[in-house]
Amino acid sequence: MIVLGLNFGHDAGISIIKDGVILTHIVRERINRAKHALGLEDSSFLTQVFNDCAIDPASVDYVAVTSTQGHGMIGAINDLEIQYAHSTNTSIEISGKLKLLYSSVGDKAVNETEEGVLDLIYSSGDTPIQKYLRGMFPAYKAVKRDELYVEPCVHNFGAIESRCDKPIGLDEINASVPKDVIGNEELSRSLHLPIVASLFGRTVPGCLIQHHACHASVAYYSSKQKHAAILSHDGGSYEEGNSHKCGMFYYGKEQKIYPLAPHNITVGVFYDLVGVHLGFDFWGAGKLMGLSSYGKPRFFDRKFVGNDHDLSQRGLTHAADKWISHCEKLANEMGYEFLKLGDPRLVLNRFIVDIASSTQKIFEETVLKACEVLYDITVKIGEVTPTVCLSGGTALNCPTNSRVFNESRFKNVFVPPACDDSGLSTGAAFFLYHNLLGFPLVEEQKEIAVSPYYGLRNSYSKEALEEAYEEYQGRVCVEYITDAAKRAVEDLMENKIIAWFEGASEVGPRALGHRSLLADPRQAKNWRRMNKVKGREHWRPFAPIVLEEKAASWFRGTPVPSPYMLFTGDVTDPRIPAVTHVDGTARIQTLNSENGKIYSVVKEFYKKTDVPVILNTSFNGPGEPIVETPKEAFNFLVSTNLDVLYIEGVRITRSKGDGEALGL
Repeated sequence: MIVLGLNFGHDAGISIIKDGVILTHIVRERINRAKHALGLEDSSFLTQVFNDCAIDPASVDYVAVTSTQGHGMIGAINDLEIQYAHSTNTSIEISGKLKLLYSSVGDKAVNETEEGVLDLIYSSGDTPIQKYLRGMFPAYKAVKRDELYVEPCVHNFGAIESRCDKPIGLDEINASVPKDVIGNEELSRSLHLPIVASLFGRTVPGCLIQHHACHASVAYYSSKQKHAAILSHDGGSYEEGNSHKCGMFYYGKEQKIYPLAPHNITVGVFYDLVGVHLGFDFWGAGKLMGLSSYGKPRFFDRKFVGNDHDLSQRGLTHAADKWISHCEKLANEMGYEFLKLGDPRLVLNRFIVDIASSTQKIFEETVLKACEVLYDITVKIGEVTPTVCLSGGTALNCPTNSRVFNESRFKNVFVPPACDDSGLSTGAAFFLYHNLLGFPLVEEQKEIAVSPYYGLRNSYSKEALEEAYEEYQGRVCVEYITDAAKRAVEDLMENKIIAWFEGASEVGPRALGHRSLLADPRQAKNWRRMNKVKGREHWRPFAPIVLEEKAASWFRGTPVPSPYMLFTGDVTDPRIPAVTHVDGTARIQTLNSENGKIYSVVKEFYKKTDVPVILNTSFNGPGEPIVETPKEAFNFLVSTNLDVLYIEGVRITRSKGDGEALGL
């Protein structure tokens, strides 16, 4: 059974699963090099993915598409047409080659205004929203507006979402969940609409699946668990009165996922908007998370903890604006030195870092409260479980995940590496395969739950490496190494910054050892050096990779294993200052032999230094996606202060003349 999963929104991507196991999972940004790439406008991307994993499109049994949140489905793919199935089996061609059929949920399910996304991209002007959209959709430079279309996405899937019309506080949600929700087939099958896809001229059945059901799906079906509570939450396309778009509570049992209730939490968009107030762009949540450790939560006020209805009842609509006013008022009373917000050069000012720290605490306390409500629901429905799966973009907040692990009643916390929208295509495919078609969980789930390496295979082939070398010949020196791990450690001990490139790339936004920049963590100056190489703010922290078997001796307060860099722990040994943040924590990734040759590098480093830890960060420059191909890796080498590049056992350095020309 082969299922094709598609995400047309931001962090657009394609996944293919076969009999419940991922064959490939690649996001568009790794190919078109546009961070958080929006849309699947290029049919060659679809062909590339099929060719890479040697799958004939004619063998696809089903197509699963995730619903987007406000962007609609942007495309101009001649080889893929999608129709919503209609109760009368009659079609309505809305625009272009991609046809949609209104489903039985009615016309109100479709947001007709989403055509404006392309209008904003192509119209004159240079507003922040236009810059935001154009950055994710570089095709506008080469493709004419009338060659593209946006098909409206569905926002109302009926059933569980009908509860969204009734405002309800976070503490009241438990009472709204019926005791017999588990086993309710209507609910488990409620969050989808049937579609018909034309794939390379062949008709294939499938489903459009609710956005947060896809987040829940990729988390639960990757977790190895046979039952788990699930919390999905992100910034959504939040508008006043539509807070259900920001996430839901679910429960996974065997192959089924049951929607429990919308939680109406909006702290994800709150967090993003506070970051914008401080001078970060809309994707700056990670920066705000790192900045928060520099301050103290002096402005924290529990009245900002709750869901959208709670805040509304307290007069806190437009909560981010009111929060900033609250912080300014308290700062004035406390005698802070005031600086104008919005200048990222001033973010280490005490006023600003304390806003960041206080915002982080609001975020953590809200998610913790939501997890307690979710646990109470599991008690009520008679399905108490030790496991909670966290998904949605907000699950990238590592300190919060660690507090859930340490302080909630859930003792096992699972977060998938692609918990953000980059995982939605896989989530859609899993949801259709398991939840809708009823196929049981894969008994041996090692391929799903352990390996995050599902990028394109041909991007690291011998041919790709030779092609890159030919293009950069004369600018680089190539050396074939018998023991690359041993030689890499020699470079690290000489305090060189190296890039490590092996196998298929990792899914999700974090570097997990196959596209990584590495440095000696014992040298405190490597913190600043690495930030300079990457062209990012000097204060931003770095993460350690650590041998799984040694992690508990170096870090505490974090789950072990922790393979996806999604939890923080307290550093217990002073010998690794380059990966120890100002609050004494580190965002760890544990490694074992299944991570590939990067594990051998850390083992060799431990053998030589008695330190089983290496500084690890993503292999990319500022505003760029993680590198996917040897060409991109070569380009990074010759255009930065990187010392050495390793690709599949080949050691590459800049030629002396090229380095001198760059002034390196």
